[in-house]
Amino acid sequence: LLPRQVLWDVGAGCGSVGLEASLLLPGGRIYAVEQHPDRVQQIMANKQRLGVGNLEVVSAAAPDGLADLPRPDRVFIGGGGGSLSEILDVVLARLQPGGRVVVTAALLATLQTASAFWQSRGWGVAICQVQVSRSRDLGASSYLQALNPIWIITAWQKESIT
Repeated sequence: LLPRQVLWDVGAGCGSVGLEASLLLPGGRIYAVEQHPDRVQQIMANKQRLGVGNLEVVSAAAPDGLADLPRPDRVFIGGGGGSLSEILDVVLARLQPGGRVVVTAALLATLQTASAFWQSRGWGVAICQVQVSRSRDLGASSYLQALNPIWIITAWQKESIT
């Protein structure tokens, strides 16, 4: 993230990604797109509490809620459900040259959809798996219980060789 860039935070949840990104985007704009009204209210409350001025909350489902937004330099997709392919189509059409896209996936189907989408279009793709474990008591000792892994899929347009 660089100053003056435009970031779309799609499936923004409580807004944590967009709110944190606001610190890295002086002079830039963040659009937190969220369809659930209770989460929209939570983002707005967090924005106000933290005094963030460069984040706009968009109460809409994606991809429809993306239509009127400025073209992004960066896109973070933390949700998408069954509309992920349609969201990625819109992102591909609107992303600024040199842009990057990050998708987080808790489901194998989301991982497969996102990585296949970008690879089939000749984009570079990097995948990182994040695994967290928590301690649990077991008798007189404890063990680590693994939580569901999350995959982070990053996509960028490969430079053409001329």
